[in-house]
Amino acid sequence: MIIKQNKIQKAVILTAGAGKRMLPLTAFIPKALLPVGKRFALQVVTEEAVLAGLTQLCCVVDESLVVQKLITYLKQTSPLFEKIDFYFVTQSTPLGSGDALSKAKDFCGGDPFVMLNCDDLFSGNACLALASSFNGASVLGVKGIKRHQSVKYGVVTFFNDKRIKGILEKPRLSQVPPDPYILVGRYLFVADIFDYLTKIKPVNGEYRLTDAINLLTAKTDVCAVCLKEKRFDAGSFEGYYEAFSYFSKKR
Repeated sequence: MIIKQNKIQKAVILTAGAGKRMLPLTAFIPKALLPVGKRFALQVVTEEAVLAGLTQLCCVVDESLVVQKLITYLKQTSPLFEKIDFYFVTQSTPLGSGDALSKAKDFCGGDPFVMLNCDDLFSGNACLALASSFNGASVLGVKGIKRHQSVKYGVVTFFNDKRIKGILEKPRLSQVPPDPYILVGRYLFVADIFDYLTKIKPVNGEYRLTDAINLLTAKTDVCAVCLKEKRFDAGSFEGYYEAFSYFSKKR
């Protein structure tokens, strides 16, 4: 395995979500620790970040300590993780991805960083695609999707020059563009995102990251990278089974 080098060194990995779409499995196993082949979802995502050249990884965790135990195991058994610095911040109550990311503000310390969701797994290194394209502005990973499927996700709208204009969170089908693109769990943010996270209001008890992104896009350029890698929505049963089958065949 070849570790790439780039300007981005920090990653935030969200692991504390409730995983409601995967009940009853996630009633007993944190969604980040669901197995995919012989590895865990969190392990696949962490390896992606490390192989993209990121050396400081912050996991947003719940209070169970299970994630910390897995990271300790990986550091003890895999040369890939020996020189990686891991940090942990706690989200005691699952209040949405916006709240989870806000817990990592001190870790990021004003530096640009990649944020990864464990729900989204890729056949290649999506993290590297974002880090390689960084040119001073936030970059969001997107993929095209069938129009009728897009209503389950955050649909991206664009200015004419393909800069991101905003995000439609789980829109009605009538609001969806003819050839929609959606957010797919890989983001590269500059530190400005934390200013906007303090301004958003909860929706159905959760602070949505997409609301902060909409505030960010209103004030500054945000770019999109159309990811070529196959994406597995491992937060749904159908996508999880597909991911399990795919990663079972990989070493």
